[in-house]
Amino acid sequence: RPKNRFFIFLTDFHREHKTSGKLNGFTNSEITRIASNIWNSLTEDQQAPYLRRQIKEFAEHRKMYPGYRYTP
Repeated sequence: RPKNRFFIFLTDFHREHKTSGKLNGFTNSEITRIASNIWNSLTEDQQAPYLRRQIKEFAEHRKMYPGYRYTP
C-alpha cells in the first residue's frame, strides 16, 4: 500500500533526525508526535512536495497492482 503524504514526511523526518542524533533518547511514538505537530504547522506550500511524492507513489503502485483494493 502506498504511503500518504504525512507518512512520506514522517519517513524523511525520522531519517533526518535519527541519523543526526538530535532525537536520541526519544521513543518512536514521541518522535511521531513531534513530527505530527510540525506537520500540522506547515503551510500547504510547505506540504506540497510531499503531496507530489504521494501522487507519484500512488501512480507507481497503481501500475504495479492494477486491481489493488485496500481491505483492512
